Amino acid sequence: MYGFKKKDLRNEMKNRRNSLSANETRKAGECICKRLQDIILKDVNTLVLLFASYNNEPDTYIIYETLKENYPLCDTAYPAVSKNNFKNGNPDMEFYRVNDISKLICGYKDIKEPDAKRCDIITINEMFSHYDKIIILIPGLAFDVYGNRTGYGGGFYDRYLMRLFMYGGRNNHADVLKTGICHDFQYIDNGYIISEAHDIKCDCIITDKRIIYIKHYNKEA
Repeated sequence: MYGFKKKDLRNEMKNRRNSLSANETRKAGECICKRLQDIILKDVNTLVLLFASYNNEPDTYIIYETLKENYPLCDTAYPAVSKNNFKNGNPDMEFYRVNDISKLICGYKDIKEPDAKRCDIITINEMFSHYDKIIILIPGLAFDVYGNRTGYGGGFYDRYLMRLFMYGGRNNHADVLKTGICHDFQYIDNGYIISEAHDIKCDCIITDKRIIYIKHYNKEA
């Protein structure tokens, strides 16, 4: 299989995504939302870690609205990047409970995020002690058949997921599903993304056309 460099994929996917209309991104979000509902059980205490759509990503606001209206046992949270909390030279990311998405503010790189001064942070300890299932929706520019992901280069999700699973390895009360969200053309099924040791793989990928469950095997197999 052919190996794709992250830099090349970023440029290609940004260009393709920039050509989409608002109607196309909204429809993609609606299709993804329907598929996500196949994963969420109404009788299970669930936390969904969402993200606010950015630069023609599939519209995730429909997901938030659907969860709030139809899943009483499902809580939602959004990430916020703190410019004042640096780790290894990089700003850190935390998740905050959100009960009204109209109150999201422009944050890091103008991406909508919770106001950390007015919203309650949800700690990793609380996630694993309070919920039976955690679904973390992960943005990206490209995903492959092995669950590898090309993000925007900031490393926020890789660092956060590393923290999540360092804790979860010791206190694995909740079932965690790492779920990539993207337009179908962003899913690479004819090759693999050249990844690095610190990259965290997705467990499944939901596009506007399909759900792909990842088998974590080596690309040489």
